[in-house]
Amino acid sequence: GFMFDFISKRSDAGRPGKSGDVQVELAALRQMVDAMPVNVMTLDPATFSIDYVNKTSVETLKKLEHLIPCKADQLLGQCIDIFHKNPSHQQRFIVSESNFPARAEIDAGERAIAFNASIIRDMAGDWSHIMVTWEDLTEKKRLEQQFSAGVGAEVQHIKALAESMRGETQAVAATAEESSRQAESLAAGSHQ
Repeated sequence: GFMFDFISKRSDAGRPGKSGDVQVELAALRQMVDAMPVNVMTLDPATFSIDYVNKTSVETLKKLEHLIPCKADQLLGQCIDIFHKNPSHQQRFIVSESNFPARAEIDAGERAIAFNASIIRDMAGDWSHIMVTWEDLTEKKRLEQQFSAGVGAEVQHIKALAESMRGETQAVAATAEESSRQAESLAAGSHQ
């Protein structure tokens, strides 16, 4: 499968008893992907079924089970059609290699989810899987909105201060101009 390219490129130098042991390498790779703090899934583009879900995805999806049509630990083997109101759109998209890599953001109930999809090739260079990494952006977007609102409020405050200062500056300038006229008038009157 698609993991063999990774395995064939790893160096076995200095690792006694492990050279050429594909099962050991596969187990190490699976542990690595499962432990990554990134949500990762793969799917078979021929059947549209999910054929790998890392532990991070399962744990993240457990918090979102109210938004998905099955339990998080039951995703493996499911057809991706269960996630879509119009599965034919996704199926048409998936069957064309020219659509990859792809990025999308969707609203899933009260959540904002970002997806990145890439083609995985086997050792012969043939398309074997689609890897999807995804992230729940909800908290990030909430913080961005709070930040934008806070910055917007500060900008408005600064604008109001600037306007106030401009008004005060104009008042001081007018007072100075009036004082100057009065001084000129007094000076003209005292010369007479």
